[in-house]
Amino acid sequence: MNMISKYSVVAIVVAAGFFSGSAANAQSCAVIDRLALQLDRQARGVHAEVDAHFKNTPLYRHLHEDIEQMEALAGQIHELATRNADFRTMKVAVHDLDKLNSHISGLVDQLRFHPCDQRAYIHLKSSVLDLDRTIVAMQNELYRTNRVPVHPVHGGHGFPSHGGGFPRHGHGGFQQPVQVIPQPVVVQQPVFVPPTKTITIGKGNFRLGIQIR
Repeated sequence: MNMISKYSVVAIVVAAGFFSGSAANAQSCAVIDRLALQLDRQARGVHAEVDAHFKNTPLYRHLHEDIEQMEALAGQIHELATRNADFRTMKVAVHDLDKLNSHISGLVDQLRFHPCDQRAYIHLKSSVLDLDRTIVAMQNELYRTNRVPVHPVHGGHGFPSHGGGFPRHGHGGFQQPVQVIPQPVVVQQPVFVPPTKTITIGKGNFRLGIQIR
């Protein structure tokens, strides 16, 4: 094979890898875009629940503002995914979403200490868990396609942690279990020492002791 042919083969291989990577990134962006739109719908549903059932609680204003912020972040990620933006930029936005949802979840937990409709409270808890599942799906898609490590995994929800994945705040993450290899137990056998008998010969300073087993 001459020099020109070698360069041609290299160029074809590089081009194939480039287009293959571009296609994978475009597919991943489409998945993240779908998840961002899903998250926006879920956040609007949570917003409606909070407005309908929790206006009389002292946490209402805080919850209302945080959920509005989540809707804005979902819209930002949708725009980034539509433009096939850099994955690290999307990673930052998803990281902010994860932290925000962890905060919202904490506020919702505090609602049980205030007078409110318990059925509405239980439904709201379930809706916030749905938000978390969607965010985890985004995190997993970013990691699967780009191997982009992120912040540490938050509790009960789920980056991987989140072995190189997306760890979350206090949820353990996706770490590899530690393999414990059992070691054989060595039992030492008792050593038999036969009794000894001493025979003394002689008297005074001329005594001689002989031990016999």
